[in-house]
Amino acid sequence: MRLMTTSTRPDPQTQALCSARRRLATVLIDGLDPAGLQAAKQLIQWGIGTLMLCDDRPVTASDTDFPRTARGMHRSHAASRLLDPGDGSTVVIEVPAGATASGVDVHLVLRSRPRPQQLHSQLRAACRASAAVLPVVGDAQAWRLGPLLSHQGGLCPDCLLHHGLLPAPPETSGAAAAAPAPEAERPADAEPLPEPERPAETAQGSDPSHRQQPDPLLQAASHLAVHQIQVLVEGQRPAAVQTAQLITDRATGHQSSLSISPHPECACLTAVEPLAG
Repeated sequence: MRLMTTSTRPDPQTQALCSARRRLATVLIDGLDPAGLQAAKQLIQWGIGTLMLCDDRPVTASDTDFPRTARGMHRSHAASRLLDPGDGSTVVIEVPAGATASGVDVHLVLRSRPRPQQLHSQLRAACRASAAVLPVVGDAQAWRLGPLLSHQGGLCPDCLLHHGLLPAPPETSGAAAAAPAPEAERPADAEPLPEPERPAETAQGSDPSHRQQPDPLLQAASHLAVHQIQVLVEGQRPAAVQTAQLITDRATGHQSSLSISPHPECACLTAVEPLAG
């Protein structure tokens, strides 16, 4: 018995349209841990027109995805040298942290166990600079992809705060709460404290126990983020992250989605923040 199959391959006109959209699209990857590098490689293979890279953290001996010669460089600089295809198919651009990158279609923000007081402000800054922001955030319980954030309508970082989906910055009361505890005074003639020991490098480049261990769930979230970017850029169907957050549980690997809409108490429903200029 011969089974009948239905082809899902798009027609030539649709293929040409999607190809043109890929070549014209600009994606910014903010955060170049192994998953960020993997996402960048996938987007280049897919044929994205312009890829911007942002991460001012220095490359260390534990960053085994970079060559030894890149140690001490900013990750964005090292990654742009490592990933640039050199044939003009994708333009790879290094973006300094804090700089405003114009013309970005999708801004991918990757954070692993971020500081609560920084994540909200980072997402707000990204939304002011880019048309659409896609967060990939991991904490002790799960990896969370999305939802898509935008200053042009729809969800914003403040919506996530109102929904309880972003950790709020810790509250402080008075100057005493903000000031760090004073260190105990040492006598003037006391011997200097010993320097902290540093792990000795091995023939492979560093102490293996101090190397950055890959997070398989982050890799999976990164692959899924690239897929969602592809759907957004091609524009042939709605992307799941436009209305939901995709969640992968660390303990079980169980995947779920949480439908999210703009919060009725959020100011984004009645006001739009001005673009950074």
